[in-house]
Amino acid sequence: MKRTILITALIMAMAHISFAQGIESSMKFWDEGRLTWDDFNKRNTDGYEKSNISTSFYRYTDTQKYGNLKVIRTKLRTALNKESTWVRTEYISDKLLRYNQLVFDMAEATRQEMQNEIDVNLGKYSYEEILKFYRDKYNVKLQELREETMEGDREDIILKYEQEVAGQLAKETEDSVPEFDLNNWGYSYHIGFRSAFMTGKSSMYLKPTYGISLGFDITYKRSMLSLYMGVGSGKIGADMDMIATIDGRETEVTWARGKKYSSMETDLIYGYSVIDNGFMRLAPIIGIGMNNLSHKTDSETNTSMTGMHLLGGVDINWKLLRTASITYTPWWGGRTYGETSLKTRIFVARSNLMQGFNPYSINLAIAFDLYGRGMK
Repeated sequence: MKRTILITALIMAMAHISFAQGIESSMKFWDEGRLTWDDFNKRNTDGYEKSNISTSFYRYTDTQKYGNLKVIRTKLRTALNKESTWVRTEYISDKLLRYNQLVFDMAEATRQEMQNEIDVNLGKYSYEEILKFYRDKYNVKLQELREETMEGDREDIILKYEQEVAGQLAKETEDSVPEFDLNNWGYSYHIGFRSAFMTGKSSMYLKPTYGISLGFDITYKRSMLSLYMGVGSGKIGADMDMIATIDGRETEVTWARGKKYSSMETDLIYGYSVIDNGFMRLAPIIGIGMNNLSHKTDSETNTSMTGMHLLGGVDINWKLLRTASITYTPWWGGRTYGETSLKTRIFVARSNLMQGFNPYSINLAIAFDLYGRGMK
């Protein structure tokens, strides 16, 4: 059964490749060179038209890199359909070929206009809407050309159109980074490594903790609201006596030197990006949260210290890869933007854990961050 499915899938894939190759073999793309009479079917029929050139826009998905920016977009190529392109043999001449080349060039100029429209407005308008608008525009120009030049007989008019189209083609800038505007709202997820270092006298009792961090951020323009969670563990550096509530009674317990303790924190953080460019985003941050330190004593009694803390610091996102997707799909406009970053979060926190014990800590988190945002 599995073998049958595999063979069927392979046959379908080969058929798809063969079909695509067949379509492309019946086309001549504008960027492959100028037209020759070999691109036309020869006819000996009667009629008022001397020739007919059939053009279309071949759509495909293209990926390009500009530094750390990857752009995925729907692109077009101007194509001549050889099967439906023809000339009546009695009218074959250099003058008529020049006229048909101008028609092909006009199609390419229209494609370039449509490509710019797709880069900027795909999503606001569907691909079909953009295609129809520029197809109609091209057909109007083509009809004007046919009438004014008498289907290629007026070489002076052809020269005027050639100069106009040449100016349009000279403006081609597709190798440059496409311009795009981002929506105001964005979001990110991050997971990584975190550590906390007590300062002052408290560092004698509580050694650094190491663990993992998780976070979810919502952004609006340059503002950020972050839900941050961290868990870790460390060692007790010196015996520490405290009063703990056990079975409803206050009991003196000792956190013994050399034993492990666990830490857990949950923070709500606000930040504002003062720097946000193609390579980094830097935001001072402030926040409030809950900190919990826990330890199981030698008598197997769970004890903990819990309190609020205030924090202040800085977020730095080093942008490893930015991805702008401007692609066509039937079900989605496809205009999205994302960043893959290395997030560094450094902050100082003051925790109110118990009476007389309000330590400061220096906290460091390094995380893998995925950020997403829509395009206007």
